Amino acid sequence: GPGGALDERAVVAAVLAVESQIPADADVANAVGAVVGRVRLSRQCIFSAPQHGQYLVHVEGESPTMFTDLEAARGFAREHLTVGLAIEMVTAGAPVFETHESWFENIVDLGGMSMFVEGSLTIIASGRPRRSH
Repeated sequence: GPGGALDERAVVAAVLAVESQIPADADVANAVGAVVGRVRLSRQCIFSAPQHGQYLVHVEGESPTMFTDLEAARGFAREHLTVGLAIEMVTAGAPVFETHESWFENIVDLGGMSMFVEGSLTIIASGRPRRSH
């Protein structure tokens, strides 16, 4: 509670040999911060192409997964990243969130034929932390 916070501040002030000064409207500033604050987390997955028409999805902590269809590979990565982010967002106290996805790909032209070299899928989750009363 507030009493505990004041005691902690007094200890910190004593350790630092400074005077603790708490503005009269500190509780209002803290409440505003709680209302406008957001939890923002991101996860990324890398794609490589060992051969034309083969797509390896590199997921952190797992062996790469092979696909022969880039959209299927992206769908797999999207699901994997979203599930991981959902767990992290709940743990961070923001169980209700929206996601934004960005895709980057590096394609080279080999004599008129486009060759996928690598790509990355990044998903960013953003939500307000639930208030603890």
